Amino acid sequence: MQQAEHDARNQMAELCASLYARRFSVGTAGNVPARLEDGILMTPANATLGGIHPEEIAKIDRSGNHVSGGKPAKEVFLHQAFYETWPQAGVVVHLHSTWATALSCLEDTDPDDCIPR
Repeated sequence: MQQAEHDARNQMAELCASLYARRFSVGTAGNVPARLEDGILMTPANATLGGIHPEEIAKIDRSGNHVSGGKPAKEVFLHQAFYETWPQAGVVVHLHSTWATALSCLEDTDPDDCIPR
């Protein structure tokens, strides 16, 4: 493992724990990918951001193949598309805040206009 990947894994675990501790993510909601020269690091599927260990973080190559670590979050295709569209981006934080999650669960939410005015 290259030093840059090792450092990125450690930073991701630390920052994910911080997001979880500040209640930006609850349960297993949300994920964080980071771009590497040879692929993407991705938080593992069904993981709580507060308890991710660096070696559990999934690595995906540029073709989308799982290379190492745990099974990647199912949204990996979304983040691959994001990085292809925004080549200058290095990290994406994809969270499901408590309030946004609660709003999405309401029975009377209009799927075509879900933001109250």
